[in-house]
Amino acid sequence: MWWERNKFVHNRIWKKPKAVIEDARSILYEYHRTHNIANHSEHPTPKFPSKWERPPENTLKLNVDATCSEHSGLIGIGGIICDHNGSYEAVFSQKLKGFFDPLVAELLVIRASLMFAKEVGPHIDITESECSTAMTVTNNLSGHSPLYLIVNDIVSLLKEAGGGICRFSPLTENETAHLLAKLALSCNSEGSWIQENPGCVATIVANDST
Repeated sequence: MWWERNKFVHNRIWKKPKAVIEDARSILYEYHRTHNIANHSEHPTPKFPSKWERPPENTLKLNVDATCSEHSGLIGIGGIICDHNGSYEAVFSQKLKGFFDPLVAELLVIRASLMFAKEVGPHIDITESECSTAMTVTNNLSGHSPLYLIVNDIVSLLKEAGGGICRFSPLTENETAHLLAKLALSCNSEGSWIQENPGCVATIVANDST
């Protein structure tokens, strides 16, 4: 919060309070996970939903995740767009080629997922990823960052989607996207399904949205 205050005072850059809170929650979660703090600690790890959380009524949420194959140079991308009833508008499982730094890979995956969402058409209100660092970088765009070009694309795509927000969600709430990313690496072909019921992913989606 002090960092956000300084940006406003010195650079007149203002962020919505909700976005500041989301950043703080994700950073705190990463800190506790890294340092393996016990549940009975004086400062317990913040509690997150154990399953996918429905977006507000009449909104759509995009959950996205990535998994990497170190030897083949492939990145599996998985994503799902759902409404507040848990019904999915679109599902995709794709690959990216190349050897990338983990953070760069996560940002490329977010960009590719938003490009897919733009192509299929639905208005995305919320985009979620389990990579808190990628979310922090996206929500703190800086022209001096070496990641500026990728992040700027993400911000532009979010604006095109109507100003939707981009935030962190733990893996437990992002399981479907994670499994779809793994599916991309295990299959020879890529796939996307729009308001269909693909047999290969129907069970994955059903388990996470109930």
